[in-house]
Amino acid sequence: MSYEFNILYYIDLYKKSWKIILRATVISIPLIFCLALFRPTTYVSSATLLSTGGTSGVNYGDSTLSRFLGIASSSSPWQIVGSVMSSRRMANDVREHFKLCEKPGFWWRLNPVQLQSGIVEVSGSDPALTQQITTFCIENLDKINVELDITANKPMVRVLDSATFGSPISKQIPKKIFIGSVLIFLSASFYVFFVDYYKKLKGR
Repeated sequence: MSYEFNILYYIDLYKKSWKIILRATVISIPLIFCLALFRPTTYVSSATLLSTGGTSGVNYGDSTLSRFLGIASSSSPWQIVGSVMSSRRMANDVREHFKLCEKPGFWWRLNPVQLQSGIVEVSGSDPALTQQITTFCIENLDKINVELDITANKPMVRVLDSATFGSPISKQIPKKIFIGSVLIFLSASFYVFFVDYYKKLKGR
């Protein structure tokens, strides 16, 4: 079955179906607005660290521990800090320390990208608990380092700016409305094209 694309045909199809597409897009705007407005607020706490390992790489050889943590034989101090901070060991320690299993409505997430610049950034649904988790992760970093002897630098980091009380992140409602409207517009257009294509197949 051969298929020939005709742009004029689809422009004409848009002209015939523009009311359906426009109606779907317009109806979606208040729905997207309500979803974005009533979505739970996300809070972010951050702390700034200074590495005690300097700026030069730290040589670990080819140990089992370094391979397990994903650390290269010669890594920068922030790569090492980031590997430990983002590890399952750290996440498990946080869950156990704060008994998060007893707080089903609470969630938290550590931003690994910021760690490369010496910033520990934790987002969550509770501003006070988010601050406490940020502080705990920094303290627990040295505990893990002592137990596993990852580096000779003890402490691994020093705190330049302590963890801030969680501040709310903007819900960016206009941006979400724009993106959502574009997606609805594309989905409605795809639906119109699909229905037209299906009718053509049935007519053959």
